[in-house]
Amino acid sequence: RIARVNGVSTTIPQHLRVLPAPTSELGSLPALVKSLPLSSLVMAAVWFVSSFVYYGLSFEVGHLSGSTYINGVALAAVDIPAYFLAWYFVDHRWWGRKRTTILFYA
Repeated sequence: RIARVNGVSTTIPQHLRVLPAPTSELGSLPALVKSLPLSSLVMAAVWFVSSFVYYGLSFEVGHLSGSTYINGVALAAVDIPAYFLAWYFVDHRWWGRKRTTILFYA
């Protein structure tokens, strides 16, 4: 009614129309894996493995030889420079996010 009062057409432009529901093949997991680049899948696998290694080391720090407290402090102390280096490299004009991620995973 408001469109009629304002003298505006009530037809919906083509780019704003609702899309049909995706078919089962389009929304399936194999279709998603096919559409992702190989580098994304490799990056996800590397992230998954490195996270498990990091958490495994942090949980097993008490079973390493030497003092449990010194081992815990050493594990935490390694993180502090890594955070600052990552922050610096991500904000750096030439490095950026992509090269920093490659550097820290290599």
